[in-house]
Amino acid sequence: MPAEERLWDLVFEWRLYSQYRIKPEYAAAAPAGRVDDLVNQVRDLSERVFGKRSYRLEELAEAHHLLHRFLVPPHLLKPAVEGGFDTFLSAARDIKTLSRQQGLVHSPQRVGKLLETYLDDESCFRRGQQLIDVPIRRNEVAALMEVQNALRRGIGQNGIVIEVNPSSNLLIGDLLDLRNHPILRLFPPVPDPNGPPPVAIALGSDDPLTFSTQLLREYTLLHQAACAAGYPERAVQGWLETIRQTGMDARFTRAWRPSAAEKANSLADELSQYLHLTSLQIEGRDRIGDDRIRRATPNL
Repeated sequence: MPAEERLWDLVFEWRLYSQYRIKPEYAAAAPAGRVDDLVNQVRDLSERVFGKRSYRLEELAEAHHLLHRFLVPPHLLKPAVEGGFDTFLSAARDIKTLSRQQGLVHSPQRVGKLLETYLDDESCFRRGQQLIDVPIRRNEVAALMEVQNALRRGIGQNGIVIEVNPSSNLLIGDLLDLRNHPILRLFPPVPDPNGPPPVAIALGSDDPLTFSTQLLREYTLLHQAACAAGYPERAVQGWLETIRQTGMDARFTRAWRPSAAEKANSLADELSQYLHLTSLQIEGRDRIGDDRIRRATPNL
């Protein structure tokens, strides 16, 4: 993988272990000996990516913390220019001034310089894109599992809902078949008392035209996958109902009042009435609607 990608992965892992600007619910417990190994890897990768200038792990962690937020207040001195050539670089430079005044960033001068180099130095970019081997050892696997479980705990405790799109995931991801879909581990039909806490799931269809699907088909595929994985039919039915309700509760649309059933019936009646109108009646209704809009918004 690219050297810079591996570097930031390890820095993020260290943040979870040390709770450096991390919420307590996302904290992870480092496997035995992992922290020392991680610190050595970060030091070597930092020198590889940033050249002669070396940075402490805390400085790298502060930069990682800022990477996805330094373009928004309170770190930004002036509004960002969308699509501007030097938007990121200007914002990185502003961190120094703003931080001295408000104490928002630890080690602002060095972290600001780190971000400037990372965003604007071509040689740093080229070194960061060089591919490195990542040996799959036991401590790597143990660390990966601990980090994944920590993120699952945090997501679950914060009530975050994960959208799953089975057809899209199957066609784009390397799943072999839907029995290997992560949903069966994130939110299993039959809870595992010894496993990590489940994650709330909502089912989606991604892009229905691209993947030639619809929501009903996605539920059908998930039902077949869970049954094929060995879960009992009754448990699968209850599982799908929970996913359906979670999707309704987590949707971004407004709630239908007084109920979804009554709203659906009302819309169906209005559509039926509309379809029975003649073209002349439809044209007249449209004109009436336009007049109402003009009266309601006279300044438009």
